[in-house]
Amino acid sequence: MMTKISPEHSSESELLNSEEGKIKVFKNRINGWYLDWSDSLAFTEHAGFASLHIAFGYFEMIYSYITGKSSNGKSKEFFEKGFL
Repeated sequence: MMTKISPEHSSESELLNSEEGKIKVFKNRINGWYLDWSDSLAFTEHAGFASLHIAFGYFEMIYSYITGKSSNGKSKEFFEKGFL
């Protein structure tokens, strides 16, 4: 069964065989699942909080990626360090 691992890639993608490819998939995940959606809501009336909420998810996730550790139980710490 083919599983989507990003908006443009499946679990069978050849990109997963190289470090550069994995970075492309990661970038596509961030843009396609977070930032593009946040941007699309930016000018919709009454959607500012939703857009902000989506975008703020980025900071905790990026720090988790940088450290290679789960933020489970440490969301506040990971958010703050990711934001900085």
